[in-house]
Amino acid sequence: MKNLILGAAKGYGWDILEPFVTSCKMNCPDAEIVLFVDEISDFSRDKLKRGG
Repeated sequence: MKNLILGAAKGYGWDILEPFVTSCKMNCPDAEIVLFVDEISDFSRDKLKRGG
């Protein structure tokens, strides 16, 4: 069974999202992370996509 981490972000930049994503990956490396996002920059969106 695989764990799932759900989150939502509206208007956050990568500087706010990065600690959350990093913490999730460090503490639950096998978990699937799903973020519902709105009003984030293209840079932040690209970083999230590249991070898996």
